[in-house]
Amino acid sequence: MPFLPTTGGVEILVMFFVLSILMTLFGITFIWYYIVWEIRIGDHEFIYRSMFGKSIQYEYTECKCVVTPARIDIYVDKKCILKISALSENWYELSNRIEPYMEKYQNE
Repeated sequence: MPFLPTTGGVEILVMFFVLSILMTLFGITFIWYYIVWEIRIGDHEFIYRSMFGKSIQYEYTECKCVVTPARIDIYVDKKCILKISALSENWYELSNRIEPYMEKYQNE
């Protein structure tokens, strides 16, 4: 079956347009999330802004993290609050700011 509908089948045509709309909505949502979320790093705290614009401030002293080769997982009171990819802009600086207060777990 070809990707684009070539026959006059109404079911195939409807399914094609539904899948196209769903893929477009997923792509727009993914791009929106990538543009909107932000981490601002301060001297004693960092501020995380979520996809919906809600900003939360965390002190470095209350955070613990797990560093893996691909990301850093930040925990507050045994609850994971952030998982930041190593491809993110602030990954290295944030891990250096938390490092004096953190427990490192290395996967061996």
